[in-house]
Amino acid sequence: MNLFKNKKAIGLPMVLGIIVFVIGITTALMSFIMFQSSLVQIDIDQTEDYQNAVTSVNAAVQIIAREENLETDFLQSLETYFNVDITAMNSGVYSITSMIDTSNQVISYMTGSAGNSNIVDSLFSKTGGETDFSLSPLITPTTMISTFLPDYISQSFPWITPETGFTSFGQLMDYVEDLAKANSGFQYKKPKDLEDQWNPTAWWNWYVDGDVDIDKEKRGPIKNLTVPEGQILFINGDLTMNEGSTIYGNVVINGDLKIKDKGNSIQSVLGTIYVNGDVEIEGNLLLGTIEHPTFIFAEGDIKVDKADGVGYFLCDEFDSKNNSDITGGVYVTEKADLPTGGITANTSIDSSMLYDFAIPSTIETETPDQGTGTTFVYTFPKLT
Repeated sequence: MNLFKNKKAIGLPMVLGIIVFVIGITTALMSFIMFQSSLVQIDIDQTEDYQNAVTSVNAAVQIIAREENLETDFLQSLETYFNVDITAMNSGVYSITSMIDTSNQVISYMTGSAGNSNIVDSLFSKTGGETDFSLSPLITPTTMISTFLPDYISQSFPWITPETGFTSFGQLMDYVEDLAKANSGFQYKKPKDLEDQWNPTAWWNWYVDGDVDIDKEKRGPIKNLTVPEGQILFINGDLTMNEGSTIYGNVVINGDLKIKDKGNSIQSVLGTIYVNGDVEIEGNLLLGTIEHPTFIFAEGDIKVDKADGVGYFLCDEFDSKNNSDITGGVYVTEKADLPTGGITANTSIDSSMLYDFAIPSTIETETPDQGTGTTFVYTFPKLT
């Protein structure tokens, strides 16, 4: 303390040096604190523990499928080797799980007795709220689009022999990207090819590489997104729409979907959307009709402020409590917060109408008796 009071004891250069030193230490300390804070905020699916869990579960299910072996001793040896938990569920389905921490896990589902099921009978004929309804863990957005795509390619591009057996959303997107870059059936595009249009339209089976934001022109008209009938738009990124907009047609999104709201605007989805992420739709959402329902399938959660019309939703968690009036179905792997009146069944849906909506008419699921099928089917490891 006396050192600083004695003018002869310290000169200005030293004072400045001390100040710079203190500032440097403080800056470094703050940077370290912010760095530590950012580490805490990193998504769990970007961590090494998550990647290791996915690798372990994926290896286990592939070995089981390759060996076609569900014997107890064999499964126990895989549990020990890969540090996973394999549990027999109902109807011949097994869960394969790897814990990341006390609240997060990676899980895959498998059956050794899969058979083709009519998707209307097993899914769309139900509202999802029946006491006897149970969603098959093998029916996911990924398995649905993976089942539909080879048939679509065969019919739309007969010169292409389609690949099959996709086990992840990303694998399917990589395949379509390869076709687009080779200009084989699909066309490779950048986000601006859609965003800069006055009336954004994916003219011919587009694969768009990057996030897409369909924003309305300043003081201009609302911009919709249109995919012509008989075609599919693939977006390798997020899709953001703005207030009053409508999505027409069939879209596959390798990311999140967000539709914004302003005031009392009404947004619409008149088509089928597959989302490898979450869906958030603000404000009022107008769904489809009996003849042309809306279908939104998400690997993550779906939140809709208010929805009216005919629609079907498949996701982890669903939230739409604000006086929504939905005819169709809501199918969840976790929980659903529904309107007070619940969901009204649509008795008019028929499997013959599904192809135009980019939905398979049949899908492989577990059979009631394990001896009636021999096909091994599994889902890609998923964070829950």
